[in-house]
Amino acid sequence: MPSELKVNKLSPYTGSTLTIGDSGDTISVDGGVTINADGDATQLIIKRSTTAQDNGLQLQDQLGNSKAYINLEGSSSNDLQIASEQDINLFSGSTLGNPPSNLRMRIDSSGNLLVGVTT
Repeated sequence: MPSELKVNKLSPYTGSTLTIGDSGDTISVDGGVTINADGDATQLIIKRSTTAQDNGLQLQDQLGNSKAYINLEGSSSNDLQIASEQDINLFSGSTLGNPPSNLRMRIDSSGNLLVGVTT
């Protein structure tokens, strides 16, 4: 039976951990999400529960298709993995417009590394 809960704040009953849902559940948020953490430079932590797991971010398009990953491989090496179906672009010294300016490095979908050039 679906229901709606409207509150201004959720706080843990005891301790400092608040759990929403169960393992494997999906939590959907309509619109955008902003995370504000007062007093700590770390805004978002993704922690795996065992060393055999990978953990990271999966970026999807508006249809729910996976398009890119930022992942910490967990089975043996703890390598940082960045994957995209298209180019991977790195910007610096730019404003965060959409798209940002000042492309500094690109790895194109063919695996070519371009530094200081756009094509």
